[in-house]
Amino acid sequence: MTNLPKIKNKKADLSVIVFVLLTLSLFTLALFAIGSNKRTVNEKITGYELPEELLLQKKELEYRITKLGEECLFENFIEKNNYES
Repeated sequence: MTNLPKIKNKKADLSVIVFVLLTLSLFTLALFAIGSNKRTVNEKITGYELPEELLLQKKELEYRITKLGEECLFENFIEKNNYES
């Protein structure tokens, strides 16, 4: 057993109880607001065509660069070995 004196401050007990009840009601209302707010996004996303178009342009450029490189190598090989007709 403890020898601490008992505090008989009824006003402090009441304020703590009111504070706890208000805090619990605030959390309850916040959870209710979050749970009842079930909005769905119905907007159509636009602008995704641009990255696809850029990707196609990139692939086309890579193809053209590869073909030009092959042609240059072939022409250089022909010139060095004097295979011209």
